[in-house]
Amino acid sequence: MNVDFAFIDKKVALEIDGRTHDDVEIINKDKRKDNFLKSKGWQVYRIKWINDNKHFDRLNAFIVQMG
Repeated sequence: MNVDFAFIDKKVALEIDGRTHDDVEIINKDKRKDNFLKSKGWQVYRIKWINDNKHFDRLNAFIVQMG
């Protein structure tokens, strides 16, 4: 199973959700993925992505926090 970013030592998965993640089928797929990861002891975070600087800042802040 692929995740966008994995902080393995902390068992944290970070997913970046673009516009395709508004589709009902993708939403259901994401829920199954999240449930699977959580069942394995992972925390899952999702950032809604729109191409603007605010989202780059959120992503950067998250990565720095995990570092």
